[in-house]
Amino acid sequence: MSLSGSVLDHAAAQARVAREAYAAAVRRISGESAARLPGPQFAVAGMRAACDTMSALLDRTPDALTAACTAALFVGEAAERVVVAAERLLADDAEGAARLAELRRDLRATPPPVPDDRCRELVGKAALGIDPEATPRWL
Repeated sequence: MSLSGSVLDHAAAQARVAREAYAAAVRRISGESAARLPGPQFAVAGMRAACDTMSALLDRTPDALTAACTAALFVGEAAERVVVAAERLLADDAEGAARLAELRRDLRATPPPVPDDRCRELVGKAALGIDPEATPRWL
């Protein structure tokens, strides 16, 4: 498997965890009186936007390691935000909170195949027209 494939696979796993956290939050809050309040509605909207953006990034065909790293950087951070928002939304629901704690552990279970700083370096060099293979690492 290529390095870009590994990076995208890891990002896809994080996105699956985030989508599951989003689905769990929506299932729990739907039909509750709190669902009619702006706070939960805004939280769900933010989670939905993040999940849709993650899907759009991951649906692209990676033509280079840079594209994979760009997707992985966004998805990793967005997945974390979705899980945190779902945890806040379900803080008073013991069963929902327990499931989200499991999802948080899943999200952090494995390190990415390429560290975030290396991804940022590759993306930054590509954006600046610098060949990452022909230039030394700065770390």
